[in-house]
Amino acid sequence: METLETIYNDKSVMSYVRSKIDEVSSKITNVWKLEESIFKQLECYYCKCDKRSIKRIKYLIDREIVQALKRYTTEKVVMFSELTIVDDFGESIEYEPTDVLANVSETVLKDFSLNEKISGLASTDCERFVLQAWINGFTDKAIAAELALLDGSNPNSKRIWVQRFKTRCRKKLLAA
Repeated sequence: METLETIYNDKSVMSYVRSKIDEVSSKITNVWKLEESIFKQLECYYCKCDKRSIKRIKYLIDREIVQALKRYTTEKVVMFSELTIVDDFGESIEYEPTDVLANVSETVLKDFSLNEKISGLASTDCERFVLQAWINGFTDKAIAAELALLDGSNPNSKRIWVQRFKTRCRKKLLAA
């Protein structure tokens, strides 16, 4: 992290990176990945070398840009009007892409209602912590151990509390 701060504070390096990215931004589809790879290379270089050469830094930046031009060059665009076909009756039918946003909204609504149900199960911070831990795949024993560390209680008693909370949650979800 300190290395990235050092890179960001070096105005000459940042201006060189910015100018080089601006030169190729119209040719590359994924500029964010280019920036990420440049800073990753610079971070490795800054970590390994105490004496830094501006020549070497420029070389690393230029090398990443050349690689990005090979990887992320702008794709050729095909207009929908070019995909028009003529049917058996001589009428032209334009291509219409499927509306993927309609499917996304259904998924978002399902996830939203699930989150709403989960938030209805927890009334305290401790219960919210347990629910988040279950979502992240932790076992009851691991959750109990973490809770015991937080408040200095017995892990076995916390494990029993977590199991009882799980039972209450199941009953609430089945009732809903």
